[in-house]
Amino acid sequence: PAPTPAPTPEPMPAPTPAPTGPNLSYSDSDVSIDVMGHSGKMTISASNDQIEQTDIVVLMDSIAEVDAGGSTIGNTGPNDGKHSRNTFANTDFTFGELIQTSVSGIAASSLTFSTTLIDGTATLSVITYIFMESGVITPTSGSESFNVKAGTVKFNVQVENWPFCTANDDGTPCQNNIGTAIELAITVTGDLKVILNGQTLGTPGDGDLILSNEVFVDDLWQAMEVGYPALDDSTEGKSTITIRIPTFTEKGIYDPLVDLVVLAPTPAPTMPTSMPTAKPLSTPTSEPIPAPTPAPTPEPVPAPTPAPTPEPMPAPTPAP
Repeated sequence: PAPTPAPTPEPMPAPTPAPTGPNLSYSDSDVSIDVMGHSGKMTISASNDQIEQTDIVVLMDSIAEVDAGGSTIGNTGPNDGKHSRNTFANTDFTFGELIQTSVSGIAASSLTFSTTLIDGTATLSVITYIFMESGVITPTSGSESFNVKAGTVKFNVQVENWPFCTANDDGTPCQNNIGTAIELAITVTGDLKVILNGQTLGTPGDGDLILSNEVFVDDLWQAMEVGYPALDDSTEGKSTITIRIPTFTEKGIYDPLVDLVVLAPTPAPTMPTSMPTAKPLSTPTSEPIPAPTPAPTPEPVPAPTPAPTPEPMPAPTPAP
């Protein structure tokens, strides 16, 4: 009989791409992120079997180009061409793929969502990270360092290819105004303690909003202009942070952290990595055994006295 052919292997299914559509969710380490595709509103939630769910909402509030005096410019003409936007409520965002990456060597899951501005010339992107382990990161120039744990969320706000107004732009929307920076307002809603330059602003709540005072401009991290980031927390439960990114050729980036209070399950006891050094046992001292008493030396026996030598007998006198 002809040999039986080998069975045809089942085809491997293609990897599932990151979900796309009007909204997107992903989670890790008791923390989840939900993003609305129609406004870019991001909800960060934390919960486990020890705490109730905590929600923090992050919203890109507004963006505007400003001149040296801080006045908004480039805001005339059709909306799509303006160099400012007072709200992102009706702005569509698109999603990238969920990837596994690391920041300063600390493992994290990452997702990017973005939109285009100014007639499609510029791009605003929000790059989110959920850390999967504890460690210390130095995401900026190295002069700042931040402690993270499993569940800490970091997000970069990145603006690329912004066509800053110049004195030669005499038409709309610039009208010969000169742009010197972009101001981006980010509103965070929730019971958060704000930390800036190591200084705590507000009272402890469900987590920390940790602000950097540095921005990335093209290929260089630099200190933000004095007075920025500016914080408005006059409304209870809401903080609006305004950052200022000076003119750039390619891109500008800002990099804050959100650290929610998540109580991790009590870990199982672990064995110590090294055993303690045992204290040596003292050897009991035994009583010395006395040396045996030597046998007494016997008195020497005197040699026997030799018998006296007999006197020789005289020979007998012969008879006459």
